[in-house]
Amino acid sequence: MRTMEEKVVGATFPVPRWFLERILNEGKTVFVKPSTLRVKPGMKVVFYASREGARGG
Repeated sequence: MRTMEEKVVGATFPVPRWFLERILNEGKTVFVKPSTLRVKPGMKVVFYASREGARGG
């Protein structure tokens, strides 16, 4: 029987827009987010802009 971790093919992370712009536009290669998921080579990682309607963002 497979474990849940073996079935995971990627992860989605909410990131405030101002951090997302730094990751995408400034060539950042490290992203730290507390998670119980271990991202492994070959997995897909998707970032989405959170807090779109929030003040200051």
